[in-house]
Amino acid sequence: MNNSVCRNCGSILNGDVCDKCGYSANLSTPFKNVITDQQAKEKIGDNVLAYLININKITKNDFKNLIIEFGYLFLDNNNTYSSLLKVIVPKKVLSPQKIFYIGIQQEKIMLLKNNFDENMFKKISQDMLVMHKVDLNSMNPKDYSMELS
Repeated sequence: MNNSVCRNCGSILNGDVCDKCGYSANLSTPFKNVITDQQAKEKIGDNVLAYLININKITKNDFKNLIIEFGYLFLDNNNTYSSLLKVIVPKKVLSPQKIFYIGIQQEKIMLLKNNFDENMFKKISQDMLVMHKVDLNSMNPKDYSMELS
């Protein structure tokens, strides 16, 4: 019987994963699933939108009804975020819908290249969630999406 205590929240670990907070002690840098942390999502979203503006991919005019969809959002024990997300700029009168796939690793924001597509987004997201032992049956899809109005 494993009586280890979670270094993140202090609960008793069930194997290498905390049932309470999702902290995974079996990795060299354990990750906590923070997809329900609204402040974390807003912080990441703000930084990603500023990044896309700075590289001239979007303007503030694109913000209306813009959607940010997370594939995953983890916080490691060094308090740095790792995430895969996409920014969806809805179709407008004279411009098509735009989708930007973004990777965040050790808080470095990276625009993923043009050959990155929806299938890759779904596959990598699912693989990361499984690898970090996120219970896919208990996921709420609303936690993974934010819309600007």
